[in-house]
Amino acid sequence: MKWLPSPFTGVGIITLCMQFARKLFELKLEGIWLVIGLLLVIGGVWELLAIQVPLTPVLLIVAGVALLFSILRRKGLVKKESY
Repeated sequence: MKWLPSPFTGVGIITLCMQFARKLFELKLEGIWLVIGLLLVIGGVWELLAIQVPLTPVLLIVAGVALLFSILRRKGLVKKESY
């Protein structure tokens, strides 16, 4: 196992920090860059930990569950919680 972070992790952290700065300046968050930053960080950590399971199927399953949950929430079958 190597302990040097992947370049994906660094770029993902910079991208997420950029969105955090937008939030601090009360600007609208750019959702696509938030998702890209999260995916880069996840990919970098996945590579750092040398996980043997391929990342793409895991991301597709998570995306499918999120899509299903959003449809159920929109239909009113799952209540939206306020945080």
